[in-house]
Amino acid sequence: MFHGVAAYGFFVVTPLGFLLIGSGAEDKRVKRLSLVCGVLALFTILVLPFITLAPPFSVGFAAPEPIQALIISAWVIYVATRLYRGLI
Repeated sequence: MFHGVAAYGFFVVTPLGFLLIGSGAEDKRVKRLSLVCGVLALFTILVLPFITLAPPFSVGFAAPEPIQALIISAWVIYVATRLYRGLI
């Protein structure tokens, strides 16, 4: 049960947070990246599983999770670098 709650927080609430950050950000680059990453991450976790499990694909492995983790990691690294350099 706890794993499901933690996974929900990471895979659904984090991209929603990106969308909120993107809608309120003043920096155009952060705004654009946040919106794109939020939409891609939500697509990856909400739509991609149905595509990969549907015939004729039937992959049968957790492809959406690592893809979304890479999207989230890229956003964190980019924003952290801009924060560290004082650009935000």
